[in-house]
Amino acid sequence: DYWKYPGLSTYILARADVQKIKEAPKGTFGLTNLDAPDLIGHVALKYLDNTDTLYIQTPDNEFEIKEGTGSNSVLEALKASDTAISMIMKALEEKEGVLIIVGDHGSVDDMTQPNHSFNDVPMFIIDYKNRDVKIVKSREGMKNTQADVGATILHILDIEKPEQSTGKSLLPDNYEGSKDRIVWQIILDGFGYTDFNDQNNGFGVAMKKGMMPTVKALF
Repeated sequence: DYWKYPGLSTYILARADVQKIKEAPKGTFGLTNLDAPDLIGHVALKYLDNTDTLYIQTPDNEFEIKEGTGSNSVLEALKASDTAISMIMKALEEKEGVLIIVGDHGSVDDMTQPNHSFNDVPMFIIDYKNRDVKIVKSREGMKNTQADVGATILHILDIEKPEQSTGKSLLPDNYEGSKDRIVWQIILDGFGYTDFNDQNNGFGVAMKKGMMPTVKALF
């Protein structure tokens, strides 16, 4: 019944992020996952034309109750995510921080797909100190990977990239990173239920045994 609660925990996360950003010392990296578009996109696909009661959370932690379809639920999930990102942006702007927004796949951008869409995923960078950096496009003739996201974050924070990393920074070579920056990354991804007894499934093992035992087992 996820689709009946389109905001999920979006505003709870956003308020927590805003507080953490206000308290963050220089050199802080934070990451938050706004999963509503992905989760609602998957679940609401089955109920696009169905009508039921939707419980829509507001930024003030109140609820609006109204009738709506699965399509309405998707729109409300996007509205919640958009508002949450705006809250985080405002907090980062006050600290002259850097915001990174990226997903690992599409979802609600193509509701004809039962799983993930096949569209390219943009990566946005907003640097409130160096406002020339707005959006990063693919390197010419190459497909970017998630490894490039990590390399870009290291570039911003002026941290040397490990030899094992195959990622390449998507920022211009003349971009001057600094260990004094506050960098916040927003990812837009959900999670999936699966066979928790499958030892090859990291998420399943973590859910069954607990996160810390899993980390110790892997490393």
